[in-house]
Amino acid sequence: MNRWAILSPLLLSAVAACCQLPAVSQNGQTSSFTLSVTTREVVIEIIARDRRNHNQPVRDLSPEEFRVYELPESFNNVPQTITNLRAVDPTAANNTVENPSALRLIVGGGCAQKSTFHYELAYHPNLDTWKSGYHHILVTTTRDGVTLSYRQQYYVGEMNVDSKPKTRKVPQLDRELAIAACYHSSTPSSIVLSAHLIQTGKSDLLRYSLVVQADSLAFISLPEDTRRVHLDYGVCTFDRSGSFIQFMQASAEQVLSPVEYVTAQAKGFLHTLEFSTPRNLGLTRFVVRDRATGNIGTIDAPFAPPAPDALTPREQYWLNGKYSDIVNPPVGPLGSFGSVVPANDEFCGDVYELRPDEHRLPDLWSLTPVNALYTYTLAVPYQVFMTTRGIPGVTRRTEWFGIDYHAQFWIRNPGEYRFQLSSDDGSKLYIDDEVLIDLDGIHTLQTKEATTMLSAGQHTIHVPYMQGPGISVGLILRVKPPGGDYKLFDLRDFTHSADGTTRPERTSGNTY
Repeated sequence: MNRWAILSPLLLSAVAACCQLPAVSQNGQTSSFTLSVTTREVVIEIIARDRRNHNQPVRDLSPEEFRVYELPESFNNVPQTITNLRAVDPTAANNTVENPSALRLIVGGGCAQKSTFHYELAYHPNLDTWKSGYHHILVTTTRDGVTLSYRQQYYVGEMNVDSKPKTRKVPQLDRELAIAACYHSSTPSSIVLSAHLIQTGKSDLLRYSLVVQADSLAFISLPEDTRRVHLDYGVCTFDRSGSFIQFMQASAEQVLSPVEYVTAQAKGFLHTLEFSTPRNLGLTRFVVRDRATGNIGTIDAPFAPPAPDALTPREQYWLNGKYSDIVNPPVGPLGSFGSVVPANDEFCGDVYELRPDEHRLPDLWSLTPVNALYTYTLAVPYQVFMTTRGIPGVTRRTEWFGIDYHAQFWIRNPGEYRFQLSSDDGSKLYIDDEVLIDLDGIHTLQTKEATTMLSAGQHTIHVPYMQGPGISVGLILRVKPPGGDYKLFDLRDFTHSADGTTRPERTSGNTY
């Protein structure tokens, strides 16, 4: 039987300071300057494309060429004041986060930002409009012919510290907590967490410190008069292939002493959680919910590097066969869209839940992802998907979802490479921001091929995919290198080592 407990809460030490310093002006008069710190910052991640140049990225926009509004437009349509604009090139070493301790409401993120040139535009929201709920954003540019893609809203959690506990029944609350931990929450996260594994010296016991960051305590009901806090904890574990293992939950309710209250406000609020170590553990997802406000926070904690992917003989059979001619695909899933457990040298795919009226690939960058998947290959044979539970750890949907895969790869042998893409429903293949194969739309499994010349060195690959209506899915990407035969495109064959050399191509377990 699994152990699952919340140990006695521990609070971190705090240091608080107020800085008002005297200064001497040029005329000898003494004046004072007050140092203030702003902790609320909205950061919008934006892709700019040139419509007149095959939608290639625009890399030279300045802050003066952007306008940002919060909708509905207020203050006589006066734009927000842009406090920072930063061009982010994932291939360069310029991606350090500035002011990481501030309450940064990231509007974007996920896999796309790690692989795509984009801008980080920041502004401090007006206090008169700072309220709980969804905030809608409009971003424009004064440069002609440029299209902007960005997430068009952000979410601020409930900030009413006098909120009464939700009237929903306990079974409903428990179910919502389980869905939030094992798939994703219907309420966007507003509580920022950090999780740290504590060494216990026992292989059968895991212990984590889970901290609610001080900057997000505004989203936890912690009234000064009672100093009572009631948190629900949910934990979902996944094995190294990304499949469910178990869900656990517990609650912690306590009244803080005056000293504990002050230190929590400055340094955060911490509980220690422990449970028995599941077999083949790959990732643990923690969810914290404030019982009074309903606000949640979530964080993933990978446990160990996943084992290399291995296809079963049955999977290899279907990959070797004429899968486009299968009339009755086998009950799935035979292949996987990926795992929630991250590893190096993988595709990273943002997952989206789409509207039922989407019949072509939407601009996924403008939508909000529900989670991310990781995989070495795109190897989902044509198969029945409606009978499954969706994608473990991500979404319960078997229809109307999209996955936006991104990766970088390195070429050791320059020359002509032929790619083959198969999908049900729509997909596209981009190499170095150029569309190489277009299989967009709602359709059964279709296959297209295209050839491109690749130079030695680093390249980018981008495969957006959507599943519309229907019972079956499929997504397979293969490559034919110079002088070789078709095989699955496996990023482990196109990796770059720390010393600047590409790794040798694998010689087995990869040709189909």
